[in-house]
Amino acid sequence: MVFYAWLMIALLLILVYASFALSTRGAAGEEFAYQAIGRLRRPFFILMLVVLGVLFAFTVPRMPYPKGQTPDEVVVVTGKQFQFALSSQPIRTEEEFAQASANSPQIGVGRLVEFRVTSLDVNHGVGIYDPDGKLVGQTQAMPGYVNRLFLRFEKPGSYTILCLEYCGLTHHAMRGGFEVVERPTSTSRSNTLALGR
Repeated sequence: MVFYAWLMIALLLILVYASFALSTRGAAGEEFAYQAIGRLRRPFFILMLVVLGVLFAFTVPRMPYPKGQTPDEVVVVTGKQFQFALSSQPIRTEEEFAQASANSPQIGVGRLVEFRVTSLDVNHGVGIYDPDGKLVGQTQAMPGYVNRLFLRFEKPGSYTILCLEYCGLTHHAMRGGFEVVERPTSTSRSNTLALGR
């Protein structure tokens, strides 16, 4: 629907400009064209506002953000050259980062997960890929700021996190990951993230 709306607007603009171009044959036509353009400015502006308002009304409600839902799990993702660490608790120090990066977390299938993403050093791009290598979500990891990304995983398997923003010489090897499982094998917080909520 949006494509057809933009196509109609583009065709309308092409027709208007073509008619003005054809009507400007000679000096008298050029003066007439400037007057006609001046008269059409306000209606075209109003038409543009109406079309953009309608498109806005149809597209904003379909944004992929949960409406008043509480996430089933909260996963903290912290980037640091050249690795990602995942935890159920905030990671503020090098020791906490080392401890969290040693664990391989598990997330239950079908659960709404809120990823709280930050960085300890520089900006990193966080891209989450499903077991088939398809990008399912992405955001930025920035030092001193937390970005929130909400995802629901319906497919079990190993998910990979790759850095999508150049962050140094070993950027290409920067990765992290987690497992999405039908039923978590353990409820210990060392390898399962807040599953009992």
